[in-house]
Amino acid sequence: MTITEIRDYVYRTLCAFEDEREAAAISRRLLEYFTAMDMLFIALAPQTAIDDGVLRQIQAALEDLKNHKPLQYVLGETYFAGLPFSVNEAVLIPRPETEELVYWILHTHPDLRGKIMDVCTGSACLAVSLAVNYPQAQLYAIDAFEKVLALAKSNAEKHKVSIDFQLQDVLSSDFQHYHPCLFDIILSNPPYVRESEKAVMAQKVLAFEPETALFVPDTHALLFYQAITSWAYNHLNEGGELYFEINEAFPEEMRCLLERCHFKNIELKRDMQNKWRMIRAKKLEHSSDAIAFLFFFN
Repeated sequence: MTITEIRDYVYRTLCAFEDEREAAAISRRLLEYFTAMDMLFIALAPQTAIDDGVLRQIQAALEDLKNHKPLQYVLGETYFAGLPFSVNEAVLIPRPETEELVYWILHTHPDLRGKIMDVCTGSACLAVSLAVNYPQAQLYAIDAFEKVLALAKSNAEKHKVSIDFQLQDVLSSDFQHYHPCLFDIILSNPPYVRESEKAVMAQKVLAFEPETALFVPDTHALLFYQAITSWAYNHLNEGGELYFEINEAFPEEMRCLLERCHFKNIELKRDMQNKWRMIRAKKLEHSSDAIAFLFFFN
């Protein structure tokens, strides 16, 4: 088959379960990925013959897509902040909104040379993106699952950046005693979607993305933020900053949580959809009060 014939076949197949715009976008991505040709070559040489093995790979991908498997998992990769990342069903697929957290940090700190910790790193898209942009900084990252850290390490290796990865469960009491060093920035995109929000979520998210990276109980929606915030205060340098991606439903609750932990200069930020999606705060003054264990005794 030629490129044109495969492109038309893929598009027609996708239109059976995707709208036309999405079908066109996925068609282009599948062709580029499996033929290893860019769209310019595909446009200029539409009669190029394609190997039958490539066609079989595309057909298998289409079957996965019919069963609602996200394209990123089908291909095993996605792009985040302009960089390619490997992904699988052990980690959340990075979202464009999370890119905005990276850009906020980069804009605020154009030449950071200190120490940065990414809590609940997942695919390490945040940690790696910052490591690439801050070659003089020291990056650290933690997650609660070995299989997640294995993928995170592979992404760091792909981009030839050095990140100190450690296995740590932020919801365990041991985490509050974890003391690698003091940081200039601590950031996190932890699980924050309430169980009740499943009712309005896409099937492909519910069926394939890891629940442990997404959901928290409705009765304890700030579960991860409480644990991370109490730990972060004791592990930031004076003047250090804490950054979170947050649930749009709880901007003021997050502000109050940070205030209770003695953080200052608290700032909320909306995302590209005008939803409250990010918050940052600064450690400006030393407190003799014990902040640790807020999560466990609150």
